Amino acid sequence: MNTQKGISSIVIILIIIGVLAVGGIYWFYPKITDVSCKLGYEFSTGLDGPVRCIKITDTWQTYRNEEYGFEVKYPLNCSIEEINDESAFCPVGNIDAKGISRLKYFEIKNCNTFIDIYNNSNNLGLNEWNNVYKTLTCTGAGFSSRTTSSLNDISIVKGDFGCCAAGQRAVEISKSKTVYIIHSKDSIEFSIERNKEWEDWEKNDVTENNDIFSQILSTFKFIQ
Repeated sequence: MNTQKGISSIVIILIIIGVLAVGGIYWFYPKITDVSCKLGYEFSTGLDGPVRCIKITDTWQTYRNEEYGFEVKYPLNCSIEEINDESAFCPVGNIDAKGISRLKYFEIKNCNTFIDIYNNSNNLGLNEWNNVYKTLTCTGAGFSSRTTSSLNDISIVKGDFGCCAAGQRAVEISKSKTVYIIHSKDSIEFSIERNKEWEDWEKNDVTENNDIFSQILSTFKFIQ
């Protein structure tokens, strides 16, 4: 008899705990959804702490290149590797005399982002460097300057990278006789929609977008 009473008490206690747990979820869930994270941040709803907004890139991997003095972050489902395919840069003419050659070419796979690193041994200004670069590629592809900006205290030029009737969002940075071009993989055809996108790109900070390319770009910095 006492055993049955003991079992009944345990069952009642378990039911009460279950009701409290379900009620707690219904009470707590609206508070989670009421939290508003600013651009570039996401909810952290783990049980190990209070609900808060954390920077999306804080959980990413970091790639650090000592040879060329930069680092960048990228999502866990992506990978970065050096590409040896020169099809995108098929030089014509005497590139040594012009002091321009591609030193390294990285792709952040699954994240639509490339980092191209070029030599600028004659220390040309970016406009002049771009004009020379276009004459050296068999496709005539190059970087077209749009406007200046800054990224993590680095002076940059925003523009598009490509040729003909399409281009990619890109930024260009010059440092120590080296030119870095960071660009998206997705080409955008010239159109009214593209012009609108470029207007937004020019007006706003280069990283004020929730797409992967902008988030990766926001983490690029030079190693001190």
